[in-house]
Amino acid sequence: MGMHSVNGWTAAGAGAFAALMLCAGLLALALRAATAAQQRRLDDTAHALRNPLAALAIRLESLELAAPDSSRKTVRAALGEVDRLIALLDELLNPTSGEQHCDARQAAADRVEAWADAYRQAGRELATTGPARPCPVAAHTEVVAQIVDVTLSNSHRYAGPGARTEVEVTEADGWVSITVTDDGVGVAPEEIGALTIRGYRGTRSAASGSGLGLDIVADLARRHGGHLALAPVAPHGLAVTVRLPAGPGEQRVVENLAVRDHHGLQAA
Repeated sequence: MGMHSVNGWTAAGAGAFAALMLCAGLLALALRAATAAQQRRLDDTAHALRNPLAALAIRLESLELAAPDSSRKTVRAALGEVDRLIALLDELLNPTSGEQHCDARQAAADRVEAWADAYRQAGRELATTGPARPCPVAAHTEVVAQIVDVTLSNSHRYAGPGARTEVEVTEADGWVSITVTDDGVGVAPEEIGALTIRGYRGTRSAASGSGLGLDIVADLARRHGGHLALAPVAPHGLAVTVRLPAGPGEQRVVENLAVRDHHGLQAA
């Protein structure tokens, strides 16, 4: 009787386990199919966008040759932005394998330069601060560019007239921090935590927008081993900081060699 009960329980348990494994397998197949379908839609969208962008690049190249000297710089800058978008789409279509590295300070400075005219025309001030030395980061240039683009776009749109925006890139304790700070209208303290919710916009915002920007930045940071932090600025304003793992760099190698040689001399 006892043995029969044990055998019965074992058979029932094995059957339940097999059913559970079958459900898990079916779920995995469904998720894989959904992921594949999503990837196909992403590939189709990237292809559809790349062709008109390539045509636009050709037109801008022709326009650059015919443009007067006073307008050539603007056309060249627009062409550079189109080329960057094409490169981004190419990366989506053919992801680069392996870990990527770049100088976060230079990548951020390039995007600040690209945004300078838009800020100037809006009567806003845009500046960079921080050390002049390279800040190697374990992320591709386009990742840093997207992070800076989104945060500068948010500041440009929501900070308000006359606000000053600063971009600072620093490195400490194995982390690179990219911080965009403005002294604009800011966000109510109780809303800080909600800013990364997809579609959310602060109640103080007078401009329209999708509310997707900081959610995208947070996702980029997570996917590259980092995180996003938001903080109010006194007396008003907002600071957006993205921390990413530091990457290898020539300067750091030279410093490590110097430290090793110094210790070697002391030991001798």
